[in-house]
Amino acid sequence: MQLTKTLSLLAASLSVLLAPVTAAPAPGTSCHVGASWPDHHDCHKFFECAAGGHPVRKTCGPGTAYSPEIGVCDYEWKVRSCRAHSWTHGAEEGASGSHSGWDKSKNEKGHEGHWSGAGRH
Repeated sequence: MQLTKTLSLLAASLSVLLAPVTAAPAPGTSCHVGASWPDHHDCHKFFECAAGGHPVRKTCGPGTAYSPEIGVCDYEWKVRSCRAHSWTHGAEEGASGSHSGWDKSKNEKGHEGHWSGAGRH
């Protein structure tokens, strides 16, 4: 049982490391420990250089996305790379749907509405 779990974990780790992702360093290269950079295929994911100089793909928490400008996960609506995708932040908070690109939920400053239109501010 333990061997099966270990092999499954190893296979999953290898598939992530060997997946064709342009943002990850080429196989055989190393990165600076502590450095982080976005996964250009998914704004909710990013890479962080772990001990030994190996990149590790990580996922931001619910409602957040990786912000290359500040180097950490931030609210989705603040992350430029996520603005090109339509999403409804307020549905997670129990808001009653959205219309005309606006979601009737409150942001961290207490203002209503989050833009969910593609590429608009």
